[in-house]
Amino acid sequence: MPFHVLVQPPTMVMDPVNQTILVNSTLLLSCYAVGYGTIAYQWEERHRGVLEETGSHLVIEDIEGHSAGEYTCLASNEGGITESQSAFVGVLKPG
Repeated sequence: MPFHVLVQPPTMVMDPVNQTILVNSTLLLSCYAVGYGTIAYQWEERHRGVLEETGSHLVIEDIEGHSAGEYTCLASNEGGITESQSAFVGVLKPG
């Protein structure tokens, strides 16, 4: 008799953290998930939607003021998708 393995969505073990950085700096957000099989990552920004970055690290160089916002990491495998806690990013202009 064949059996079916129920694959669970990944478990997020490291969420991105809130940051405040200076304009023209480099933003680095990270997340990490564990689970069965290959885990794929995707990043979202609340007002802009899905970003091009598809790894567990999001890097935005020469950040500008309009990049301030709420960022979320999505981790997926055969079992589904898990969303990280959101990280809030503030961008300060010097002076």
